[in-house]
Amino acid sequence: VTYQSEYEPYILARKDMPAFDERFNGYGGDKTSHTYELSRSGHVLIVVPDAFAIHTSHPPAEWASLSNWTRAWMNWVSFVEETNERYTPTRRTPPKSCVPPHLAGGSVHAG
Repeated sequence: VTYQSEYEPYILARKDMPAFDERFNGYGGDKTSHTYELSRSGHVLIVVPDAFAIHTSHPPAEWASLSNWTRAWMNWVSFVEETNERYTPTRRTPPKSCVPPHLAGGSVHAG
């Protein structure tokens, strides 16, 4: 799957993948930043066939205020700059440890 801006998939990952960035605590940016870093670092996102997750709607948390969104946006801007610098140029071939064994012989590339 090719990464898209603000992409927030539910993922299964190995423990040696990049961790969530700790500046995204509270509300906003945690899953988006993690997926962005996985993509920039050359990891491959693969859709698991015949599997799904359900996220039910819920009202925003009381602490999800405008000031929290402003903080999250400022964190996002600095995170993207740092991540782009860390992973430039982007690897086009995923690390072997990220490719499932049944796909290791095929041609899987980061999009």
